[in-house]
Amino acid sequence: MYVSYVCNRQPKIWRKLVILTKANSLKFPRPLIVDFNCLENQNNGKNCTYPVSVAIPDGYPQISNEFIEIKFILDISESRDFWLFKNVNNSTDLIATRGFNRSQSNIKNVEMPADWKAFKKDWKNGKYLECTPLLERPKYTRRAIPIKFLDRLVEFSNLLEKHNATAFLMGGTLLGWARECSLIPHTTDTDVGIFRDDHSDSLLREILTSKIFEIHWVLGRLKNSFELSVYVDGNKIDLFYLYKTTNSTENASIGGMRHLIKQRLRWNYPKLSGEICAAEMHGRLFHVLCDYYKIVESDYGKEEWKKDHHTSNFAWDKSNKNKESMEIYTEAEWPNVYLYVGNKNDRFDF
Repeated sequence: MYVSYVCNRQPKIWRKLVILTKANSLKFPRPLIVDFNCLENQNNGKNCTYPVSVAIPDGYPQISNEFIEIKFILDISESRDFWLFKNVNNSTDLIATRGFNRSQSNIKNVEMPADWKAFKKDWKNGKYLECTPLLERPKYTRRAIPIKFLDRLVEFSNLLEKHNATAFLMGGTLLGWARECSLIPHTTDTDVGIFRDDHSDSLLREILTSKIFEIHWVLGRLKNSFELSVYVDGNKIDLFYLYKTTNSTENASIGGMRHLIKQRLRWNYPKLSGEICAAEMHGRLFHVLCDYYKIVESDYGKEEWKKDHHTSNFAWDKSNKNKESMEIYTEAEWPNVYLYVGNKNDRFDF
């Protein structure tokens, strides 16, 4: 319902709504269904059970009725590339999702995400972890990788998400978020991970044939140590496959390679929950493991991670606390675990 007039005696929230409505015309968001049983019913042409749980835009009248029950406030900000949902009954309960196109539901003046299945997955992985910097840098700190490169990292993450693999920050990129809510100024690459179980041939095919992300190399075996790297805008993104287990006696791990001596490496972590949470860097939506601290503390030390150590003094294959040297591959095995793409104009045909 759109208000076409305003009276000085009307509540301030209504006056605010009128101003916003006039400024945004039909673009002003309406209540959004966050009731996933209802969304599935709508998708199947069935009616919902009322009242339906909705999120209302920040500034919208908070009025529930027999058809809708307001559960969240939807905060959409021009300074962020994502939606932030705030539980009306618990201010610390925050959910972050990507922004989605909206379509009209069968409830008057109530909308629904057009791609409700993707929205549902975002919601599942959307518990928002607020970042509090332990180390603050001067505003004009010189950086090896510019902050705007985060847009490329989001783009790469979205590519993975298209194939149902949710990327989460790893390595130095995770350390930067956990310690200073930003990229570490002297870091020279970026790191993300996905669960090995989320791998698919279609995902690998799209990376290898991408016109934007130039494949650098593919390392390891899918069963225990797969990783790959791409370049874009002159900067490197490393993608690690995280191997987790339900056996409480075993560790989670990622793999690596000392390619000069053909040796496999493994970085070990405690058993992980497998749950993914949402995080923010400079207004961009990213994801981290909900128990990310297990990764950071294992890689860099329980207290040491809080202190800055220059990248030039950090050896990727020696300095980590949890690194384990594994087998050295034979000449016969090597072509099966190491693919280097020297000519960046090469592309793979499938």
